[in-house]
Amino acid sequence: MPGSLTVDTKVLSPPYSILAIGDPPTLAAAMNIPGGAQDGVKRVGGRMVVQQADRVDVTALRQPKQHQYAQPVK
Repeated sequence: MPGSLTVDTKVLSPPYSILAIGDPPTLAAAMNIPGGAQDGVKRVGGRMVVQQADRVDVTALRQPKQHQYAQPVK
C-alpha cells in the first residue's frame, strides 16, 4: 500500500503519530533541521505537525534485542 510502513513485521498505514519524550523546544528544533524529518516528510508529499504536550502516555513497549557482539565492561 502506498505510504505504508513496516515496523517489527507489522504493516502500518497513515496517518502516523509519533510521540517523543524530551525538552519540547529542543525536539521541535530537531524536527526542522535542514534535510531532517520535516524535509523528508515534505519531499514525499506528506505533512508534519509538531505539538507540545505537558504529558505523554507511552502505551506500547518492546523489549530490547539481545546484543549479538557487545560484551559488558567490567
